[in-house]
Parts: sequence; structure tokens; C-alpha cells
Amino acid sequence: MNQKDLLTEYTIIENRISEVVDFFNAHNDKKSYKPYYKGISTLQSPLIHNPDILFIGINNGDGEYKQAIKNGEPIPVNACLNGIEPPKEINWFKDGNARGRFRKPKEKEWVSHKWYMRNKQYNNDFPKNMIDLLYEIATLKYPNGNHDYDDKSVPFWYEDFGKNLMYTNLYPVSTTDINDLKKVHQALAKEAGLKDLWKTSKGTEKAINEWVVRKYFINSIRQLVKLVEPKVIVCMGMTAMNDFTYTTYKEKQIALTERTFGEKKIPVVGFSRKGSWNSRIPEIAKTIAPLLVCDQVSSIN
Repeated sequence: MNQKDLLTEYTIIENRISEVVDFFNAHNDKKSYKPYYKGISTLQSPLIHNPDILFIGINNGDGEYKQAIKNGEPIPVNACLNGIEPPKEINWFKDGNARGRFRKPKEKEWVSHKWYMRNKQYNNDFPKNMIDLLYEIATLKYPNGNHDYDDKSVPFWYEDFGKNLMYTNLYPVSTTDINDLKKVHQALAKEAGLKDLWKTSKGTEKAINEWVVRKYFINSIRQLVKLVEPKVIVCMGMTAMNDFTYTTYKEKQIALTERTFGEKKIPVVGFSRKGSWNSRIPEIAKTIAPLLVCDQVSSIN
């Protein structure tokens, strides 16, 4: 599938949330949403057919919201609607996202560092850890490569592996934390104006509830998977894993399963982000890397 057709099909998927975006544009100051709603954020990477990995998180945090308010800008809506195209690079690779600092002594000027400058001070645990995970996966994916990095240039695997990654979230609404997200979903389930939207994912539920709202958004991600056909899906956090697979892995730190999308079976890995999960990065990488070169899944559930 060429890029133009891919984007056309993806825009159809994104349009499933256009009514939700319009709702928040009109009602984000309601008591039910104002303390919790921090914007809309969907795809956080380029749109790629057959990426090595599709990373899936729960939802976006409030970082972009805080920056927008600081700059006197509207609440951010980052979605491929109204002709807006996907990002040019994965979110973690943006300058200053993983590594940066305020210049001393006044500490008012922000100094951004490139994502591959791993000897520099990091300012955000999550992208820093995800970049470390990519390096670890690359070590296993390219056993004969030169992994003696100088931190001054992009690693050798960037053009092949680094540019073949996708990242999105199950839920498009940005919030400070998952508890606030739950409050937003509960309120959305009660909105009479969105009732017809939620009915499409109601299924066997007796009433429209928070889970019905979540299923509506999850269905969009499932459609995305069918469209882009990733080699591997990696859920970042066991809550994302549980919701995406409709399963429960409460005690698991790393889980591996398989799901069928259309006629294709795709391995799905989930890992816990509780505590100092960076210590588990080598183990997570050892679970993911073999799936990039092998069609068989040996479940560790």
C-alpha cells in the first residue's frame, strides 16, 4: 500500500473520534471535564505500513497541555483530522524530549539534547527508558553490528529499525493520570449527545458505561493494526495490555500472547511499568527481539 492510500485509510479511522473532538471543543469547561481534560493526542509517530513494532500506551499525559497554557495557546488537539498529517518522527526522538536541562546559573534557558546523546542528563524517564529499550532490542536484532556507540551520532540501526517504528495510545484523551482518564470516560458515557456513538461498541453490555466508551476507542486501534500490519505489538504497561487484549495479567511483569487481526496473527507483548522498570529492559528486549525475525510465538502467559 502506498503512503497516500495508507493515509487516506487512516484518516477514516481518525474520523471516528471527530465527534468527540467537537464535543470537547464545545464542552471542555464543564465541571465534569475541566479539571481532567488536557487535550487530544492520537498517533505519535509516522504512519508506516508493516512497521517492525507498533508501541501502544494508555493515553498521553499533560506535558503538551502545560506547554500550551504556558504559551497562551489553545488546549492541544493532535490528531490527523482536517488535513493534518502524522508526525515526521516518533515522539521519543524529538530534541529535548528524553534529554535536556536548564542552563546554569540562571536556569531559565532550556538546552535540548539529541535522543542518542545518552551521556547527557535526562529529564524524562519514559522516553529515556524507551530509547534504552530500542538500543537493547537492536543489540539482539543486529548481533553482528557495531554497538560501540559514541553518543555523537545516530546509531547505525536508525535508518532501518529506528525509522520503522510506530507509537500510539489506546485512548485519545490526554489527562494527568489514569484516574483522571477514568473520570473522563465515566462522564462521556453519560453524555446524551454521544449516545449513538457509544452504541456502536455496546455489544452485550446492558447499558452504556465506561467500558463501552473504552471499547469504542480500542476498536479504532484494532482497525489501525489491521491497516498497518505490524510485525509485533508492544503494550507499554499492563493496563494497556489488559485493555487491548481484553485479558488480565495482574501479576505479570512481562506477558506474551498472540491475536488475530483479519487473516494475520500478530504477537503481542506487554510489560509492567511499575516501579523501576528500567531494570527489566534487557528481559523485555529478549522477549521482543526474536519476534522480529520469527513467525512463531511461544507464549509465556
